[in-house]
Amino acid sequence: MKEQIIEVRKNNTKDFYKKIRLLKLKRKFGYKFKVKYNGKLYSKDDKYPKEIEEIINIINIINAPSKKEKYSLVYDYACEYLDNEFRGKNLCGFENDICICNRCKPKEKQVGSCCVKTSTGEVCKHFDDINKCCKIKCLGCKLYVCIPLYKSNIKFPVRKVSYLKYFLSFRQKCIVKSNVFVDKEYVLNKLVKFYIWV
Repeated sequence: MKEQIIEVRKNNTKDFYKKIRLLKLKRKFGYKFKVKYNGKLYSKDDKYPKEIEEIINIINIINAPSKKEKYSLVYDYACEYLDNEFRGKNLCGFENDICICNRCKPKEKQVGSCCVKTSTGEVCKHFDDINKCCKIKCLGCKLYVCIPLYKSNIKFPVRKVSYLKYFLSFRQKCIVKSNVFVDKEYVLNKLVKFYIWV
């Protein structure tokens, strides 16, 4: 296996994203990659600066030995990114455990969470009512944005999430976006089934 070092500097991180397609092609020919940032070599197990976390994650995806492992990493990193965006920035505008969507509705029309199926009105079976969180990692649910957030121009199309943008085909992006209330394994099997090189 040939190893190549990808040089990344503070002022050229955007150049890295232009090389992703070439790196994926080289991986098919047996290359593995490591990141060198400001003169120091980093791999997935090292402690690295926060500003290159996404680059390290992308290299980990490229270096993955199998399709299933690659899509598992894409899925996990995308979920982690969306969790950080929603929770870290409090995009849902929680005040006293009530989100902005529910605060806009009369009391009798408020729902427990985004985990209520609009077609039937029932709460998703994976929602843990005690801890007020999901028991599974569902990327489709994490990409969902309610109407008040959408009107505030807060949305997460798949092209906005680098892991999905660079590693999924159009059909796979549709699969991720449309499969809600299902677990990771179900979506992963579909992603592998509809694999094409992107």
